[in-house]
Amino acid sequence: MIKHKRRLIIFLISGILLFYILQGINITNLSLLLKNANYLFLMSVIPLVIAIFFIKVARLNLILKIVGINIRFSELSKIFLIGSTYGLITPGRVGEFGRVYYFNEDKSKTFPSLIVERLADIFILVMLSNITLFLLFRDISLIFISFVASLFLLIFTFILINKKVAYFVLTIFKVSKDKRNEYMENLLEILKRKHLSKILMLTLLNFTISFIVAFVILKSLDFSANYLLIFSLPIIILFSNIPITISGTGLREFITVYSFTQLGAVPELGFSFSLILFLTTILLPGLIGFFLILRK
Repeated sequence: MIKHKRRLIIFLISGILLFYILQGINITNLSLLLKNANYLFLMSVIPLVIAIFFIKVARLNLILKIVGINIRFSELSKIFLIGSTYGLITPGRVGEFGRVYYFNEDKSKTFPSLIVERLADIFILVMLSNITLFLLFRDISLIFISFVASLFLLIFTFILINKKVAYFVLTIFKVSKDKRNEYMENLLEILKRKHLSKILMLTLLNFTISFIVAFVILKSLDFSANYLLIFSLPIIILFSNIPITISGTGLREFITVYSFTQLGAVPELGFSFSLILFLTTILLPGLIGFFLILRK
């Protein structure tokens, strides 16, 4: 009963946010913007999205090797895509952690690997978001929210490496008692500076290409649009991962429209940008993963 209520609340939040956004959007202008978009130029995001995918898989492969897991790149790619499908239908994309069930290896090795993978994303996103907020927005409310997000990251990191909390989480994933110490050892091994620096570099490379994807999407919609709009991307991704809507639906559009209008763009451009960003970087991998699940 409680689960059904939570799902209902999450769907309601998505619906309310979308309804609120659409109230301030001119549907005619939105239709014209999408109709006149340069879709030939937009197609150039495909190889970029593929590059991002391979970088993410390579990063996960690196993390798994640190804990002694060697898996074929092709097999790991399939598991990654399947995780994207579960992330597509869950709040904050937490369903991506479901990939842990597709590994044959101990969860005491795979789960900390997935934890660090997510932490690396959040760390880089918070860093880039803070830079963007201070240099472009200078909005006190947004800076405060970013500060809270940064504080949350520190607390979240502490919780994950806290032995008592880790043991509690591992019981949920049915990890035996004798494997819990191994979990902590593997987590701390991955977080060593020599390994963490490589993980963060790959993460930064991933988001660098993501900025190029954002640029292509923006210019395909409106070639005269201010290129500085793409620097709102880390804010969009970071806050759309807050687990209060399904895969960020509604929240992502709200943040994008707000960010774009704060930088002088029309709300229709922000909504269109958010829609295409979702289709190319989230929905597409999720659909591929869905077909892989059906084949299994």
